[in-house]
Amino acid sequence: MIIADNDHQFDSVAFRTISSELKIKNLYSTPRYPQSNRQTEATNKTLLSALKKRLEQAKGRWVEELPDVLWAYRTTPGRLTGSTLFALAYEMDVVIPTEVGMPTARTTVQG
Repeated sequence: MIIADNDHQFDSVAFRTISSELKIKNLYSTPRYPQSNRQTEATNKTLLSALKKRLEQAKGRWVEELPDVLWAYRTTPGRLTGSTLFALAYEMDVVIPTEVGMPTARTTVQG
């Protein structure tokens, strides 16, 4: 899912076609809530910065790198809340795939 403000760069036939092919849902924030536009811009800035850093090593492979960047973004504690987006959404800490099925302290407590 991509949430954008009402600027026109995300409202083109080409962008809608690519989004549809990749099964990406496009949502637009409303002008009634300007704070959501600022949050969208801040999130996009953070994600673009992370993608640029990853793409220094892997030129032209942003599609392959995007899931890892999004995972890192969702599982990194926020400065203000001290919690991850994953924990805020699912009310539990994220468990990395290698921990699934392993009897660690965290998986035992959360299980």
